[in-house]
Amino acid sequence: MIPRSSKSIVTPPTSRYIVRFIWNSKKPDTKVPESLLLADALNLLSDSKQPPHKPGAYKPSLYDNLTKGPANEQFAINNNNDEFSKALASKDSVKLSEQYINNLLTGIEYSRLHSKSRPDYSQLYAMDPNDLNVYIKELSNERFLLEIMESFYHNQKLTLTTLSNIILNRNFVHIKKSPIDLEHLEKNIHLNLSDSEMIQLRIILLKKFHDLRLPLNVIKNLKNYFQDTYLPLIQRGELSAFHERIVWRYVIEYLKQYDASHYIKSLNNLKSSFYIWEVSHRNNGQIAKDILQTHKDSLNEIQTIFLKIVADPFIQEKILDQIDKHNNSKILTALKRISVKYKISSLEQLPETEESRKVYYALISDLEIFLGNLLVDDAGHDDLKDLLGQLTVHRVRYIKDMYTQQEQEQKKLLDGLKVLLNRT
Repeated sequence: MIPRSSKSIVTPPTSRYIVRFIWNSKKPDTKVPESLLLADALNLLSDSKQPPHKPGAYKPSLYDNLTKGPANEQFAINNNNDEFSKALASKDSVKLSEQYINNLLTGIEYSRLHSKSRPDYSQLYAMDPNDLNVYIKELSNERFLLEIMESFYHNQKLTLTTLSNIILNRNFVHIKKSPIDLEHLEKNIHLNLSDSEMIQLRIILLKKFHDLRLPLNVIKNLKNYFQDTYLPLIQRGELSAFHERIVWRYVIEYLKQYDASHYIKSLNNLKSSFYIWEVSHRNNGQIAKDILQTHKDSLNEIQTIFLKIVADPFIQEKILDQIDKHNNSKILTALKRISVKYKISSLEQLPETEESRKVYYALISDLEIFLGNLLVDDAGHDDLKDLLGQLTVHRVRYIKDMYTQQEQEQKKLLDGLKVLLNRT
């Protein structure tokens, strides 16, 4: 017996029922809804070619019993589906039904665009930028990527975002076939990008050259632009975190003149130091120690606790063991995600806004969970217990300080109101 798929399928009779209900609930006089006309044109309302199903006596299937559960559970699922049908038939579900039809038609239109033998540029030009980005990221045909790049380039519609998405698509692998000279960007006369956008594009190409295993291109890019272009922008804080991380990753990996510690000490910039750590690998523990030493006077309490967690000997032992076995570390990846997610490099000592307070509290909670999971397996490490205790104390004090600050603000407001009342 071939097992039946458990995936829910919207059959033509169901589609007709939904459309018929929308039609009857609205009781149109003369004007036919546009969604219904489109559905009819796309043959969504045509009769099923399959003969009607005639239910017979129920015969339990051993396979169904093993894969889908006992019969009573299967009947419970069917009853839930019946309740959904009843809910659909209520007057309150009209909007839900209309939205279902609209989403269905939108999906068909999107599939139609993807099913073409070649891209329809009139549709691509008119497409919403976000939808265009999604479309490009999902393309698996390099020829289509190159054609889109060429068409947008010659029609002067090629933005930095569109070009970056094409370049970073993993299926774009032949740099030499590109209609744009990606190794000599200044030669592309129709590439209408600003100076800052050209710099961002060169940084994006660093990653692409590395992914395609073109080390000479990476080194040439860095030798031409790091010292005179990228580094001054970093020093002035004019490069985004995303682009700065890319620069530091390949500077440290390819330019062997200086190590990470040199840049941390020479720049003396806390954000850049964190970005350097966020792209580190085996040397992440030493980099954390360098940041603690270099920025000891500017680090706040939560930043200090985080870096001490990273540099902890027990955690470093686990990280290096995972790197040796798998060339990556789940523990290090988890710590990097926490750092990037909560922007630890720029956290204030005590957040001022309600939104930043929520972020701050969530960070403390995630770090407590991280340490708690490690201590479940290895409970005998006093240093980690001490760091966990510091987090708990910091959380309690943070909540107390937060409410104290709110009380002070309320008191100032009340005092101001009293002054106004006394004047009147």
